Amino acid sequence: MRSTFRQETQAVHERAIADLKHKRLREYSAVGSKSPEFRLKDHDGKSVSSSDLLAKGRLVLCFIRGRWCPFCVAQIEAMNLILPEIEQAAQVSRPFSPQTVQQSFFMRDQHKLRFSLLSDAGNQVARQFGLTYRVPDEQRAVYQRAL
Repeated sequence: MRSTFRQETQAVHERAIADLKHKRLREYSAVGSKSPEFRLKDHDGKSVSSSDLLAKGRLVLCFIRGRWCPFCVAQIEAMNLILPEIEQAAQVSRPFSPQTVQQSFFMRDQHKLRFSLLSDAGNQVARQFGLTYRVPDEQRAVYQRAL
């Protein structure tokens, strides 16, 4: 698959990922570890709990920054394209974002998504998974150029 991002931009992200791996951030969410319980609102403002989702079967979680992030939008659009394959692996898939319920609604509508988006205000669930980090200055500059 050919990348739609410039080589310099990809290199910035690769360095940030390597730094996160070096700091062992991914160990917070090791395969087989127990998921923290949560209750969040979806794009329509409906309350959704992890126990309700897990009662339906296996669950795929995806954490994104929000609709302002071109990389996250690309990821969500890709998930939308392969949704049948995702649903073969799990009964439920839910992307999380710290954006507001309203922004999640706009994102779902704008990109014609076939799945719900959950609003993780303040990244509370992402923090429980150990997935939050301060964006390095070099990477922040890439995001600011994209705005």
